[in-house]
Amino acid sequence: FSVNDASHNYYMLSYFTIISNLFCFIMILFYRHHTNRTYIFLYGMSLSGIIFTFFIYHFVMVEPTCSILSIHLYERPLCDLFAHYIIPLLYLIFWILFIPKNTYPLYYPILWTFYPAIYLLITLYRIFIVSAQSPLHLTSFPYFFLDIHQQGYLKFTNYIIALLFISLATGYLLIVLERLIILFCSLFYKE
Repeated sequence: FSVNDASHNYYMLSYFTIISNLFCFIMILFYRHHTNRTYIFLYGMSLSGIIFTFFIYHFVMVEPTCSILSIHLYERPLCDLFAHYIIPLLYLIFWILFIPKNTYPLYYPILWTFYPAIYLLITLYRIFIVSAQSPLHLTSFPYFFLDIHQQGYLKFTNYIIALLFISLATGYLLIVLERLIILFCSLFYKE
């Protein structure tokens, strides 16, 4: 972000990664030990979004053959490592340690998928409908897989379906992880 370049800042806010990291930051700011249902739902949505960001970055944006322990990964800029690996890991650890468990119904991942879906709609709106004179207008797509012109409609549609499926799968992965944590705690911390 640059204090002197508003158009660059607006463009940076076109990245799902930036928005997801900000969402996580806001959720941490509003954390209380006794959280309500809305907070827990939004925390799950932000956690699903930041883990989704990790998956897409690591398996789509970085070399697909690059393992997490690969030396090529450590050659990435530090801000990329923080935004795509360290923050998601720390946010997941915070969830494991501090957010109440047994709170996510099975339909939550479907609702959480609205987050990347709405992001997609806003991005397309900013590219195709917002006036070119507006600072909110995007002159280019933030990610190659969202570029309808480069990918073509069929490939773009396939990417979107795959991304929404990955988002949904990420949400259900969190539900499974939550259930495993509950099981682990019940086995080892019986009163």
